Amino acid sequence: MKKLIVLISLSVLILFVSGCQNTLQPPAKPVIDQSLPILSNIKFLTEVTEVGFEWEPSSDERVSGYYIYRSNPEVTNGKLTRIATIKDKYSSHFVDTKLKPQTEYSYQFSTYSQAKRESRQSETLVAKTQPLIESISFLKAITGLPNRVKLIWRPHTSQRVEGYIIERNEFSSTKWEELASVNGRLTAEYIDSGLKENRVFRYRVKVKTYDGLISKESEIVQAGTKPLPIGIKNLSASRDIPKKIVLNWSASTEKDFSYYKVYRAINPLLFYTYLAKTKDITYEDLLNENGSS
Repeated sequence: MKKLIVLISLSVLILFVSGCQNTLQPPAKPVIDQSLPILSNIKFLTEVTEVGFEWEPSSDERVSGYYIYRSNPEVTNGKLTRIATIKDKYSSHFVDTKLKPQTEYSYQFSTYSQAKRESRQSETLVAKTQPLIESISFLKAITGLPNRVKLIWRPHTSQRVEGYIIERNEFSSTKWEELASVNGRLTAEYIDSGLKENRVFRYRVKVKTYDGLISKESEIVQAGTKPLPIGIKNLSASRDIPKKIVLNWSASTEKDFSYYKVYRAINPLLFYTYLAKTKDITYEDLLNENGSS
């Protein structure tokens, strides 16, 4: 009884292994039927990442559909592999998608019968996808603004453009980061705010189309944020005037000077509080009593 169980188990194991081996075998090579019609007069149109084909459907009763072969541009031996099966002989169009821009591909077509026999392949069609759309032709960065940089550019002329991608790189770094996505082809500016003073940044812009394509980078522009004003020099305070302290200092040399701000603290270890604003180079702090510090 034990021998019988062992034999049955071995038989099941042999059948299981045989089944696995059959499924792992590579598919058989196509069987060529020289009498099947060869597809001809194939036309195509190219886009940036697509190639569209059109042909005259075969009227031969033996034809069930079509096979489409394509080369891989990353392989140098030029071998074409099957990429699609058109199962209806009355179909006459096919679009090959997700291709690389500005890349050359080779194609061949064949007809096949109900028994999966295949005709000789058509003449080789060589199609080159179109290049990526160019970025904007003009970009300018306005420098010297407080805690911000303003970018302006000329709107792209292509109606396919959906918007723009702004990228930034700090001058001391080699890494670019995506800063913002700006919608609208006619949009012509972006303000990068919240920046630190006296920092230098580089910017570039990419164009985004409605079908999700991203252009190459634009030219790189550079801009810096405005530095903090130069501090007050030659500040002095009186020590012997009754019930007031008089401050004096040298005039600011800043070209865009607006005013001075005065701060005061009763104790220098405490926080200074805002006291006054003035355009003069002197200020009198009036006090209620003498001996104040």
